[in-house]
This record gives sequence, structure tokens and C-alpha cells, in this order.
Amino acid sequence: MATGSRTYGGDSGISMYLDPPVCEITMESFRLCAYDRLKLLKTMEGASELGSREKKKIMRRNLKELSLEGEKDIRSHYILRFALCRTDWHRKWLIERERALLELKFTTCSELERDSFIQASMRQCTSRDKSQRIERILPDQLFKEIGIHSKFYRERKLFYKVPFERVTTLLRKKNVVLKNGYAYVPTSLMFGFLKQWFTERLRKHLQVLSRICSGVRKDRRVEEMLEGFLVQVTKPVTYQPPKNRAAGEITHRDIACMSSESFPPCMLEMYRNLNKDSHLKYWGRRTFGLFLKGIGLSLEESLRFWKLSFSRRFTVVEWQRNYAYNIRHNYGKEGKCADYAPYDCQRVISQIQGVGEYHSCPFKYCDSANLRIILERYSIAEELIPKIQKLASSSKYKKACQQFFLGKHPKAFSIPGVEMKEVGVHPNVYYDQSRVYYNTGIVSGDGSSDSDSAYSMDYV
Repeated sequence: MATGSRTYGGDSGISMYLDPPVCEITMESFRLCAYDRLKLLKTMEGASELGSREKKKIMRRNLKELSLEGEKDIRSHYILRFALCRTDWHRKWLIERERALLELKFTTCSELERDSFIQASMRQCTSRDKSQRIERILPDQLFKEIGIHSKFYRERKLFYKVPFERVTTLLRKKNVVLKNGYAYVPTSLMFGFLKQWFTERLRKHLQVLSRICSGVRKDRRVEEMLEGFLVQVTKPVTYQPPKNRAAGEITHRDIACMSSESFPPCMLEMYRNLNKDSHLKYWGRRTFGLFLKGIGLSLEESLRFWKLSFSRRFTVVEWQRNYAYNIRHNYGKEGKCADYAPYDCQRVISQIQGVGEYHSCPFKYCDSANLRIILERYSIAEELIPKIQKLASSSKYKKACQQFFLGKHPKAFSIPGVEMKEVGVHPNVYYDQSRVYYNTGIVSGDGSSDSDSAYSMDYV
């Protein structure tokens, strides 16, 4: 593939993706490039609430494992532009993910690489007039030129002397000093300008692509592949609790009974390990805590539940000091006081699960042998286990979850109001459909009824 010389910013290895690749590429390479980049972007999305250090580690590891550097980096970026330009939501998703990746790459670079990237990028993304130079300025030199030595400028190691017309956005916000037609900009603000420019350019290009690429999609092979990419990036499911659910109708004492009847496998595993270890790591507490909030557990009952669950390993003082804040934060009573919603299945599946963690989808993280152990633990019928294993190994996690639901609710198709198509999109929807199943009065305590089994029915 021939890639233009303007693709990368100096010697930094960070690309602004100014020149599209021009080459011939096999369909298989086309597919693998896009899937590798999708994997990276979705992994970074799952890590979006982690700290900066953790995100950098994840990015470095994935860039190395997927070899998303150089030519492959350029190809994969442009393939995803083409694949995800169809809808406003997909365009917005790609812009947010690529912008976050650009920022993370920049913060990972050395100071010399950042300098190289900024100088090269400023030449590329603004005026082509070679007479307009961008100069590096050290603090002492800055004081001599503009006579300002405030704390803001003393704390910064490097500045850029930039023709003012290139940074009008920064001037409007009064973030920089202007003198004799030049703006004196610290490195951190220069990158902010470049990031904004990159975002706007990408947005405009995706809008144009959405209008002109319909002709290419007449190729059936390309269209099928692009549809496969779109399936990988799904709009989050907004969960709305049933209108007839009374606030506070679930107490901490109900969790054990409700879990055996109505929890999806991901939440069952978190609850089981919480009982076993008397502890869950942060993302387990976050994911499971928001799920419990969604099924109707009030803040007061949630605090009681977590306090009792941790009581075998932690004193009351330790629990209050180290964990109570996180529970209150889930309910919008701490931090920025946001009303957090329970995670949907796509978010749970995309989460990164390390050693001693259980907050992702067991159909994704378990091999066939361990998945069988889990299915047998929850009394799934033997005739269903091979089918669930096959679906999980084929990454058909929604269908696997639906089969699990049938294993726990064997007469679901004969119960009025149970919507099987809704199962597998959100853990709380799974719970709601299970409660419909048990609350009809048709099903006995063991889940049985007089109807025939519906294991073989296809409902997706």
C-alpha cells in the first residue's frame, strides 16, 4: 500500500490520517484489518472509566498484540470510516473512539515525540504558506519576548510561537498571549487545538462518505462484510424498569431467592463469587451494584446488602472507609451525582476481565470445559449444554444467553407476556422477563408447567 508522506506526525508514530491509502488489498486482509481495529476501539471503550495509567497499559498491550502500527494502522482506520459512516450514531461512536485513542497515544509519547508530532501536524493541518513558521520557545526566552512571567507560564516547560490565525479558537477563549501577530501556546493547549481539528475533519469526511459510498455497497461481498462490522458496534440499550414496579419492593433479604430464579448468568457468577470471597473488585461491584439498582434495590437496602456481603473479611469501619462511597456513587449521591444506568449486555461483554475478576460475560470468557461447569452448576439440562457451548464458541452470546434462559425457564414460550427476543440484550431485561414468567401464576415453584418443551425453537 502506498501511503502519503503526510500520514504521520513527524517521528512520533501518531497519525492524523490525512492521506487515504491507495492500494490493492484482499478481502480477507480487508476484514482482518477492520476487526483488529474494532477490537482495539471496543476494548478502549470498555476501559473508558479506568484511570489514565491503566488505559495506557491496555492500549500498549493491544497495539502490540494486534500490530496496529504503520500501514495497518492507516488501512484499518480508513476501512472503519467506510464501514461506520451509515448512521449518525455510528459516526459519533467512531469519532469519540478515534479521538480518545489519539489523545491516549499523545500522552504516551515522550516529550521529544510530542514536539515532533505537534510541529509536523501544524504544518499539515493549517496554511501551506512555508513563510509562516512555528517556533519552539523555552520559558526564559518567552519572558524576554513578551515580558510575562506569571505562574501559568512558569509551570510549563515548552511553548510554541504560532501565527495567530492558526489558533483562533484558543484566542476566542483567551487561553494564550498574543503579541505582534503571534500566539504563545503551551504544548498542552496545542494538542487540544489539533485534537479539535482532527475531530471536525473526521466528522465532515464521514458525512461525505455516507452520501457517496452507496455505489460501492452494490458489491454483495463488501456489503456483507460491512454489515458484519456494524453488528459489532451496537447502540447501547437504554433500560426502562417496568412501570408497575414499586420503588423499594426488593430488599437485601430477597436477593438470594431472586438470584436463583431470575439472575442472568453474568450476575449469577458475580453473586456466587461475592458470597464465596466476601469481596468483589471495583468493576464487579460497579456492574453488579448497578444491576441491583435496576431491579429495584434502594440505596439503603443496597448498603445493607454490600455491608453484610463484605462482613466476613472487613470490619464495619473498613467497609465504610473503602467501599460505602462506591455504592452511594452508583445511586448519584457522591461524585458528580449522576444517575447511572445499569450496563447493557454489549457493555458487559466488552469489559476487560482480569485475574480474580468476574464482571464480564461468561459466554465470552469461559472455554467450553469451564462453561460446562457453570451450566451444570445452575442445573441447565444436558441436552442444552452442547448447543450453548457451540453458540458461545461462535461468539453468538445473545443466543447462548437465550438458551440459558430456556434452561432456567423451560416453558417460556407458553407463558403470556414473556418476550424471548428481549433476552440477551440487557441483564435487567433478562431479570424482568424472568419475573413475568414466575408472576403469571401458571408456573410452579420449580419452573414447570403442563406445556411441551420449546428447546428447539428459534426466536432470534
